[in-house]
Amino acid sequence: MNSGNTRNVLVLGIGNVGCQILSNLESKSDFDKFTYISPSLEDFPQSSKGHFLKLDMKIGGSISIPMIRSLCKTQIDEISDSIISSDYVIITCNPGEKIGAALVPIIAKLCHDNDTKCIPVLSMPYDHETHRHFNAGTTLTKIKQYSSNIILIDNDEILESLPRIPISNAFDLIYSKIALSLSSLFSNNYEQLENILEITEDDKYSILSFGESSQDENTNAAVKNALQMLSNTTNPSSISRVLLFLNGNSKLSTTDVLSSINMIKGQVNESQISHNYSNTNSETMAVLISSGLSQTKFDDYDPLSNIFAGNNLDTDIEYHVNENLDIPILSD
Repeated sequence: MNSGNTRNVLVLGIGNVGCQILSNLESKSDFDKFTYISPSLEDFPQSSKGHFLKLDMKIGGSISIPMIRSLCKTQIDEISDSIISSDYVIITCNPGEKIGAALVPIIAKLCHDNDTKCIPVLSMPYDHETHRHFNAGTTLTKIKQYSSNIILIDNDEILESLPRIPISNAFDLIYSKIALSLSSLFSNNYEQLENILEITEDDKYSILSFGESSQDENTNAAVKNALQMLSNTTNPSSISRVLLFLNGNSKLSTTDVLSSINMIKGQVNESQISHNYSNTNSETMAVLISSGLSQTKFDDYDPLSNIFAGNNLDTDIEYHVNENLDIPILSD
């Protein structure tokens, strides 16, 4: 992070995926405050200097999202002072996981009610994880009214961009690349992010995409890969605002930057394009945040939002459960 940056930033990782991303982000950035939230101790990295919030799930088995939300509310209150005192709260999670779907709306509303800028960074379920699509879709519908901006990550496209490696290593590499791209963006572009990610009535979400190129390739190769990742998630011609961040080696030139901007202009029509760069990498990474989207592949994850004009059936995030009642266990 820039040494002159005085903003108070809290980064939260929720559930298995959120904690994995946060662990990688903690090692790649110098944010001050990290909090890991999960019902499983296995999700907490041993080397972390962050705060761990182990959720006490008092009802066993497979339970509903509203029940999880209610049972965890008291524990979330334990970190409310840290949330309220922050200028920015960045949340990483998979909204298809029940823990993420339950807790992100509570935290987003807490931020909203206390004028804290909330930026959920959501690692979306894979295409084959159809059992998680509805949870993810309803979570997006719910948090839009409370979040300053929402960044979506298409894991299928990241997986597609990886070389042929063992599947056991693929997920670690995905989390590492997501963290690297986030570290680049949030370390250098706070003002630009505020401008480009501000959600208006006509906007939906912002999409994060990235591409890489080797020392033997120019920056255009990295930008091309980032645009390819983006094109399979949304229609680039519908994009109205783009933030480009280039992280290259010491040979990165203004010509490289201008060439990259022109390449993006050729794909996204008359979009507003902001850019920034650094030259601290041996290889080049191009990171794009694209917003003002007319549609994405995730729009159908919450089919009820189309029927009920943007609302969903689970609208009460303050849902409470009497823990002393004999409550039946609900399955997925």
